[in-house]
Amino acid sequence: MGAFLLFAMFIDKLKEAENRGDDLDAIVKEHENENVYVYNDPVFRILQNEVKLCNFSSRYLMMEGMNMVDMALERFEAKVEVAKNLLRDGDPAERVARNTGIPLYTVLDLKKKMRRRRATR
Repeated sequence: MGAFLLFAMFIDKLKEAENRGDDLDAIVKEHENENVYVYNDPVFRILQNEVKLCNFSSRYLMMEGMNMVDMALERFEAKVEVAKNLLRDGDPAERVARNTGIPLYTVLDLKKKMRRRRATR
């Protein structure tokens, strides 16, 4: 599993803990040894040297990571809304995928879900 994916999973875990009101610093400290893969990742090392990430606290980096995940999710949700509108207008799934950047299998799944919702109404 890639370092970015593992980091994203760790960020999700931290978000859940934050929603529960848990102490995030304690969680980060508890999992420091497990997250060594991020610090040993060659790409992370290059980034660390370029922007001197060592000057930032783990809490700051965690919050920034959470913000990036949130922004990516918002962009994806906006693309899904555009895809829904295009599908409602009768555009073929291939064109919707090409114009939104959403994978074709996701567009086809979305189209299937929209049909089911229409059928249950």
